[in-house]
Amino acid sequence: MNGFRVGEISGIEIRINWSVLVIGALVATSLAEAILPEIAEGYSTAAYWFAGVTATLAFFAGLLAHELGHSIVALSEDVEVSSIT
Repeated sequence: MNGFRVGEISGIEIRINWSVLVIGALVATSLAEAILPEIAEGYSTAAYWFAGVTATLAFFAGLLAHELGHSIVALSEDVEVSSIT
């Protein structure tokens, strides 16, 4: 299967492709090092990193919810869903 297993929700295996980790690192770094210091000056580096990582995790949580929505609709239409990546 594609990616590595991170858990299971309602019998649907949740997997993460390695490329998502790279994208997450790039998004968090961009937010913490460039975007947030420019639009909200005066905070510590730790505060920018905390906000950047939190925003990245929120984005991925939304992505997971979106994909789970697809899975729920598929299951309601009697389509087998074994995992999402």
